[in-house]
Amino acid sequence: MPSGMSAKRVGQLVLIPIWAVVLVLLGLAAAHVLEFDHEHAFMLANAYTLWIYFPAYVIAVAAACFRAWRLAFVAALIVVAQLAWVLPPLFRTVPVSAAALRAPHARVVSANLRFDNTEHAPLLRELAGYHAEVIVLEEVTPAWWKAIQRSALPSSYPHVVRDVRDDPGGMAILSRHRLTHVVVRRADGWPIITATAVLGGRPIHLAGVHLIAPLETFARNQKAQREITAIARRLPRPRMLVGDFNASPYNRWYRQLLDLGVRDAHEAVGRSFATTWPNGRHLVPPLLLDHLLVDPPIVPLHVREGRGEGSDHRPIVVDLAIVP
Repeated sequence: MPSGMSAKRVGQLVLIPIWAVVLVLLGLAAAHVLEFDHEHAFMLANAYTLWIYFPAYVIAVAAACFRAWRLAFVAALIVVAQLAWVLPPLFRTVPVSAAALRAPHARVVSANLRFDNTEHAPLLRELAGYHAEVIVLEEVTPAWWKAIQRSALPSSYPHVVRDVRDDPGGMAILSRHRLTHVVVRRADGWPIITATAVLGGRPIHLAGVHLIAPLETFARNQKAQREITAIARRLPRPRMLVGDFNASPYNRWYRQLLDLGVRDAHEAVGRSFATTWPNGRHLVPPLLLDHLLVDPPIVPLHVREGRGEGSDHRPIVVDLAIVP
């Protein structure tokens, strides 16, 4: 009997840290519903919705095996909540109609160059090799711009809008086609370039997006979110928002953008679990931070991620059908 009581006591002690983990995850799940990015910590946690709740799966199974039913029930609730957040994008794929297959196609590329990346040539060769119609570049510094001018890109992309900066806020749009209605707007100081390009015979209203990262500048990040949303709302349709959003599909701002009527190219082609950051540079789970959002009747056909040598982001390469 004493031996049995000792074993029971050990079991109770083992459960204490496990319960602590479950309660923390339960609190994060509740914050996802109630606060949803209103606080810095919750915003970062929500960005990792795809990964952060995985311990609940292990705990739910182990607790059920050892008949710790209350623990298993709470862990299972967390699992159900996470599935409710990560599975719906799989059902937002867009079927490719016969009209889309017959329509003119265009390729758009977005790449965060990383402002302190000194490996210019490999990434610029990669970008030139995609033969895109439009390339949107983020974190374009004076050094990067000089490297771009020395590369093969200017001969293929004669139409350029740029706002080059020494900090990570620099941006450029390179296009094979004439850019009109060009405006360099600001989102808490960083440029957001809007322009119109005729792709597939149809004017498409572009916005190059780069949101200030939330890690150390949460207030600026929140202000920039609101300003970019206002810019996107005022753009004529059909719109194309492309760049480094510094938000995963599980952040509130991303959902707010989709509420404007645009759809994410990764989701449209069934690749909502793709990732673009940190491209092997940091020991953290990968996230999808780079997006291309479009209005119908622009139909995403194919999306892939490039190498992005020297950068902490992988470029995104998106093939689109411009349905008349």
